[in-house]
Amino acid sequence: MKRRIHTISLTTALLSVIGSKAWASAEEAAHGGDSGLLSSLGIDPKLILLQLLAFVLLLLLLRKFLWGPMLSLFDQRQQDVDTMIREAEEKHQAALQEYEEYGKRLAASDEEARKMIQAALEQASQQKNEILEDARQKADQIIANGVEQVKREREMALAELRDLVATLATGAAGRIVQTQMDPAAQRALVDDFIESAGRPQ
Repeated sequence: MKRRIHTISLTTALLSVIGSKAWASAEEAAHGGDSGLLSSLGIDPKLILLQLLAFVLLLLLLRKFLWGPMLSLFDQRQQDVDTMIREAEEKHQAALQEYEEYGKRLAASDEEARKMIQAALEQASQQKNEILEDARQKADQIIANGVEQVKREREMALAELRDLVATLATGAAGRIVQTQMDPAAQRALVDDFIESAGRPQ
């Protein structure tokens, strides 16, 4: 690019010098060295025309060798920038989508963990109720067995007591029948009965 600009500049300068010399020689030959009114004012129309032609030629050369490549370079650069922006936007959208999916997965995991904790609490509560119910049933059974045992032991004690009383009464009746009873003897018999009832068998 720099080489093209340098070549164009040299070409333009050369054309300007050559054109200026050629027009000056033609002017001197035509007027015999008389430059006229414009020359007295320091204005050379042919030099101005030559410079204008050189400028137009410079513009054409710049348009062909400089302006076109620069526009192509700018277009390519703009396309590269647009591509980078598009890719950055796509990556941004992909990151947002991945973040949303991660949030959904995290919410689902939280919901699953909450359900598992709730199920564990319900199971623990059910097991606690079962343990309490089993303990209550066992306690009721123990109490019922104790009451039944006490009742049986009481009935056995009453039966033994009845047997003892019957034995003592039978013995006392036999003694009464065999002995003539005066008040003193009756008193002694009663004391003997009481004493016999109080002794362990």
